[in-house]
Amino acid sequence: MNKRTGTIQISFTLIETKPNIAQLILSYMIVLRAEAIYHKKCIEYVAVSDLFREVKTGERPPYYHVAISDTGDVQFVEQKEGALH
Repeated sequence: MNKRTGTIQISFTLIETKPNIAQLILSYMIVLRAEAIYHKKCIEYVAVSDLFREVKTGERPPYYHVAISDTGDVQFVEQKEGALH
């Protein structure tokens, strides 16, 4: 199994208003699980991607913030443990 596992959240608003951006983000990963988090108004994705760091056995997949440059480059920035997602 691929050890480059991570978690991201995409807001319902982004999915509804800019679906091309949501598709761009998801094109960099293979989704293993997707769950609607209604109180946060988002979908949480657990996925594998070459852009995520490797996780150790038993380690919880870290959360990543998604950054998209003006040129369309996508970067996943790992969030510090305990940071708000």
